[in-house]
Amino acid sequence: MLKKIILLLSLMILVFSVSSQEKETSDYLALADKNYINKNYRESLANYKAALIKNAGSIRANLGYAKSSMALGSRGDAEIGYKKTLELDPNNREAVCGLAEILADFGKYKEALDIVENNLKEDPYNQNLLLCRASVLLKSGRKDLALLRLEEARKRVPENLEFRLLLAKVYSANKKFDKAEAIVDDLIQKYPESPESFIEKSELNFEKLSSSENQNKLMKETYYLLKTALALNGDNIDAKRAIIKNLLWLAKEDNQKYTEAKKYADELLAEFPNDPFLQYISGYVSFKMNSEEDSSENYGKLLDIEELNEIGRFSAENYAISKLNENHDLRNSLGQYRIVQYLNSKKDFFYDVAYFHLMRAAKLMPSNANLQKNIAEYYYAKNDLYQLLVHLIKARDNDVDDMKIHNRLENVFHRYKQSLIYKEGFADEKGNINFSIFSGPEVFLFDPT
Repeated sequence: MLKKIILLLSLMILVFSVSSQEKETSDYLALADKNYINKNYRESLANYKAALIKNAGSIRANLGYAKSSMALGSRGDAEIGYKKTLELDPNNREAVCGLAEILADFGKYKEALDIVENNLKEDPYNQNLLLCRASVLLKSGRKDLALLRLEEARKRVPENLEFRLLLAKVYSANKKFDKAEAIVDDLIQKYPESPESFIEKSELNFEKLSSSENQNKLMKETYYLLKTALALNGDNIDAKRAIIKNLLWLAKEDNQKYTEAKKYADELLAEFPNDPFLQYISGYVSFKMNSEEDSSENYGKLLDIEELNEIGRFSAENYAISKLNENHDLRNSLGQYRIVQYLNSKKDFFYDVAYFHLMRAAKLMPSNANLQKNIAEYYYAKNDLYQLLVHLIKARDNDVDDMKIHNRLENVFHRYKQSLIYKEGFADEKGNINFSIFSGPEVFLFDPT
């Protein structure tokens, strides 16, 4: 009898515990959904995480976690959430679309499109899938087909805010600016509380910039559009990224705009410290604001995150050459990288790449003895006696007591004197070429009769 009572009590406790856990999960999910609808994505993400701790198998919590992560720009976390949702529910179309968008962002266009097309075979009228297909096509550069598919979808999809924003984006990509502008202006009138409408209008302005007769006016209008979007949602990542781009353009006439751009870049960096674009922008803006240590830190982090980022590296080198002394760690690190790249490419069939790396290293580390030796060897291998002679004369002037340089200089000069350019008097003994004595060719005609 006692055993039965204990068993009954245990079952009651278990049922109560499960029931309590389900209620807590449900409460977290209700709060999470409310925050997500109100665009409080940080709060919704925290709520969905709490729900997942209580019930890791909740489809709703996993999907919400993925969508909140995506809204905050964390594509890696979003991908995990969408994949987990599809493990639990393979037919979840919202998760299919979310995963396809992420794959397209990562450049996996075929894989993304295959996922969407396969699901459309089973569910050809699904609104999410139809819009997602057009979005993936647009990201892959197939803008004509994206427009075709979206216009076809009009018969199957209600023309809500999401559809019309995507349609405007596709029209803009196809240079149909009038149609895109008409849509966006109408959306701003109908949905003045939607930051997405203002952001899309700013993106349209960026697209029109190159053909605009009054670019300054267009960029000032874009600034106020983005400020409005941020007033509606101060955490909107797309608006912050766009306004940084806008401020850098406006800073050409107003240096104070760099300060504002730096503020937004630092806000985004606090959330995404490993974003190469943000590190690059922050480094560039700090450079423009003469904040040398901040700029050095940003460029250093950029190259730690993405060593082969050539645009960022070139910008970092320009900054180092103009602002940092030759002994600075960043400048030395940049120079050593170029030397390694030169050594890796100097035996290639074409010399252009090797020469580029060598000259960048020479600007970064002009006093480096090992580099000077590599430069001399490069000119010697190419049999460029003129450049080799000039290089050795500079080296001799910097160290007049180095007999190795004197001996090599004498040897090279002896070879140089045998060259046609010297024999014809077009070059002097210091390697200077006098192009002014060149004249047009003379033509002699002989009459054999």
